[in-house]
Amino acid sequence: MMYSRLLLLWLFLICGFCKPVLAQNYAKQPLYQARSPFMVDIYNYKISESQNKLEIYLNIHNPLLSFIKEGDGYVSRFYLSAMFYDEDGEALLFDKTWQKEIFAQNYQETASKTRSYFEHLTLEIEPKAYTLVIKLSDMESQREFSVEKKVPALSFSKQGLAISSLMLLKNEHYDSTGKRLLMPNFSGLLNNEAGETHDVFFELYNRHYTQDSVIIKFEYWRIGVEEFVVNKLISTIKLKPYKTSAFHRIDLKPLNGGDYQLHVIVQNLNGEKQAEAKLGFRVRMKGLVTYIIDLEQAIKQLNYIADFDEIEAIVEAKTYKEKLNRFNAFWKKRDPSPQTEVNELMAEYYSRVSYANQHFSNYMQGWRTDMGMIYIKYGAPDFVERHPNNFNNKAYEIWEFHQHRRRFVFVDINGFGDYRLAIPEWDQRNRMN
Repeated sequence: MMYSRLLLLWLFLICGFCKPVLAQNYAKQPLYQARSPFMVDIYNYKISESQNKLEIYLNIHNPLLSFIKEGDGYVSRFYLSAMFYDEDGEALLFDKTWQKEIFAQNYQETASKTRSYFEHLTLEIEPKAYTLVIKLSDMESQREFSVEKKVPALSFSKQGLAISSLMLLKNEHYDSTGKRLLMPNFSGLLNNEAGETHDVFFELYNRHYTQDSVIIKFEYWRIGVEEFVVNKLISTIKLKPYKTSAFHRIDLKPLNGGDYQLHVIVQNLNGEKQAEAKLGFRVRMKGLVTYIIDLEQAIKQLNYIADFDEIEAIVEAKTYKEKLNRFNAFWKKRDPSPQTEVNELMAEYYSRVSYANQHFSNYMQGWRTDMGMIYIKYGAPDFVERHPNNFNNKAYEIWEFHQHRRRFVFVDINGFGDYRLAIPEWDQRNRMN
């Protein structure tokens, strides 16, 4: 019985991790939308007072695309479309489409999860807020996938200062002239290990060269149910006429594993705020996967994938090191791709735990709630229907999981956001016909 439960949950996690999302309504995604089918990072820079430059970086894993045999290799052809809606995502303002093709030397490359296609697109836009949808249309399979991103307004302050988007850099790369090349870290994942460095790139714009120098405050915020500052750094930057490029090395020493946001605050020499930009990232501690902050908590959170004896065997370890070794051994046996550095099942499981804690916590931690349990086991629902409370009924939500053919109803039993399953998870009435 326990083996069957573990196998079923394993399949749920792996399917949820790999499942592409077919978007139907680009401007109206559900709150608990599933993982993006491909990676998109966008960066907004100033060209002039009336024009911004939007840099779009895409990372598309090969298995998402359809390849056909041509000559000695394989080719995939697809369209990439950038559709700009208004800030609310209601009205389409303009769009642009590119036709692309990539080649693979053999079939193994077409199906490899470690192989991906990298693309860099550049567009000039007016300096205002947008909702951007990047759509990929596969020419062979006719399948379409989309990712939605918010493009914040980028304009000068009254003092004539502006700051670009913040780009978390992957590694240090330089061209033949010694100029640093900008390559984004798509995952936003940082390893808190000795010797590893992580830089952030941004630009400052000084209209009419009104200031010689500015003060930059770097605030590191811990993100979650409670948000608080864990570290502050201050530096002074001498400005060049109009545009100044800057790099900031992230200080990982005071950061434990988990989710963070870097606030870059631009002030004049009198300490008055003139511009601000923010960047989210995650820190992984050595020996632990991302999202795990506390080993003791992580062991308790095995409840949905391990039985009592397995958890007890880890808890009974006499030292922290032995406990960590047993914990990692538990996950190593369940690693779907041992040849890779990251245990995808473990990473996906604890990312869901982290999400549950951030979104479903009330008087108890989110992972312990009914909504948290279902989210951890099944992933993001394909469809969410919400019903507010009225004079006759309590508020409730319906979550549908089409791949698993399940429909769950959660009822806010006390009116304070404590949503409980109306029918127990195991009940066959949750099955969809």
